Amino acid sequence: MRLGDWPKVVALMEQGAGNDEMMKRAYKNLGDYTAERQKWAKAAKYYKLAHDIESLADAYYKIEDFNSLEKLID
Repeated sequence: MRLGDWPKVVALMEQGAGNDEMMKRAYKNLGDYTAERQKWAKAAKYYKLAHDIESLADAYYKIEDFNSLEKLID
């Protein structure tokens, strides 16, 4: 985590290391990483896994997925 290698962190956690909060943090950081590179669809996937509703809404707006955005509001 200190190195910022979030894909590796997620891979290690999927093998059983860490807890749910660490997993959410890793997915959030991975979503931020992909969003910085304008890969909004991939970022939305990670934000959804992290349960980061605000960032997920922003990603849905950027990719113009208004149906998913509407479902998110409900």
